[in-house]
Amino acid sequence: MVGSSPKYEPFFRYYLHPSEGTGTVISPILLKDNNYDEWVRSIRNNLRAKNKLCFIDGSLNEPDATSLDFEQWGIVNSILVAWIYNTLDVSVRSTVSLPDNVKLMWDDLHERYSLGNGPWIHELKRRISNCKQQGRPLVEYYSELKNLWDELDSYSTLPPCCCAAASIFAKEKENEKLHCFLIGLDDKKYNTVVSGLLAMDPLPFLKTTYSKVSTDERHHAVVGA
Repeated sequence: MVGSSPKYEPFFRYYLHPSEGTGTVISPILLKDNNYDEWVRSIRNNLRAKNKLCFIDGSLNEPDATSLDFEQWGIVNSILVAWIYNTLDVSVRSTVSLPDNVKLMWDDLHERYSLGNGPWIHELKRRISNCKQQGRPLVEYYSELKNLWDELDSYSTLPPCCCAAASIFAKEKENEKLHCFLIGLDDKKYNTVVSGLLAMDPLPFLKTTYSKVSTDERHHAVVGA
C-alpha cells in the first residue's frame, strides 16, 4: 500500500527486536577514564553483531526527510544513543550530554578518551606476525589468527569501494592472510600440502586453504593412530 511503513527483516541495519529498548545494555564493560580501548572494542563488536556499526563509523548517513527510512533511522539512532550511554561509568556520564546524533556522541567520546589507535594497531600486527601453530590443533591456531585479523580490520579507515579495483584489492588482502596462515603452520607436518597450495595459480581462497590443510591434518591423525 502506498505510504505504508516499510518492514525490516532481522539483522537489517534498521531492524530492532521487540525486546531491544533504551534500557538494553550491550556491553558489560563500562567506559572509565583509563579503559577506552577495551570499551570501544567491546562496543564495536556488539554493534557489528547487530548490524548497527554503520551508525557510528560514518558509512550510513541520516536519510533525506522524504525517505521511507527517515523515521526508522531516527528511532534506531535514539536507541543507539541510549545503548552507548548505558555503558558509561557514572564518572563519565556526568560529563556527557545526550546529542541527537549517535555518531556525534561516538566521535566526542573518541576525541576525549582515545589515546590513538596507532599503538594498538602496531601491537595487533606484532601478534599476527608472531602467531604460530607450534603443535596446537589447527582449529585453535586458525581461530586465534582470525580473531586478530578481524580486530585489525575493524580499525581500517578505508572507505567502502565499488570500483573495478575493489575485487582486486580484496583478493590481494586475502592472499596476504593466506601467506600469513601458511607461514605459521608447523613446517614438517604440512610441507607437502603447503607446497601444493602455493603452486596453484591463482592462489586459492583462505577458506579453501583452511579446508585442505584441515583434511591433511585429519589424514595425519588417521595414519599416526
